[in-house]
Order: sequence, then structure tokens, then C-alpha cells
Amino acid sequence: MPDIISEIVSEDEKARNRVQAVKEEKAQLSSKLRSQRAAIEEKHQNRANDYVQKYKEELNQKMILEKKRFEESYNKSLQSLLEQYEACREPWVQSIYNNCIHK
Repeated sequence: MPDIISEIVSEDEKARNRVQAVKEEKAQLSSKLRSQRAAIEEKHQNRANDYVQKYKEELNQKMILEKKRFEESYNKSLQSLLEQYEACREPWVQSIYNNCIHK
């Protein structure tokens, strides 16, 4: 009978040791998972930031090109209007003068 009791105590101690080992392993896995999760989140955040930065740069380049195109178009239109004004200024002034004075 004393052998059975000592055997039960021995088996109980082994079981407690195994349970403790599993608890420690679980704690280590939780810690490892948290650190891996943080690393994965950081990796994805960096990838997203890189994508956003590249997209901003592309949009900025497109805006610069559009601005240049609009400025060229504006300058051509302005030049055309100035040339038309210079070509027609005297007849317009004379026409306005005649309409105001002779009526």
C-alpha cells in the first residue's frame, strides 16, 4: 500500500510538472506570437506607406504635367488675344468713337 501511495504521489508530481511545462510553453508562444504580430503589422504598414508615397509621387508628376500643359494653353490663348487686340485696336477705338460722337 505505501508503494501505491508513493507511486500516486510520484505520478501526480510528474503530471504537475508536465502541466507547468505546457503553461510555460503557452506563455512563450503567446509572447512569440505578439512579437511576430507586431513585426508583421510593421511590415504591412511599411508596405502600405511605400505604396501611398509612390502614388503621391505619381499624382504629383501628373499634376506638374497638367499644370505645364494648362500654362502652355493659357499662354497660347493669351498671345492670340493680344495679337487680335493689337491688330484690331485702332478699328475698334475708331468704331467706338464714331458711335459715341456721331450719334
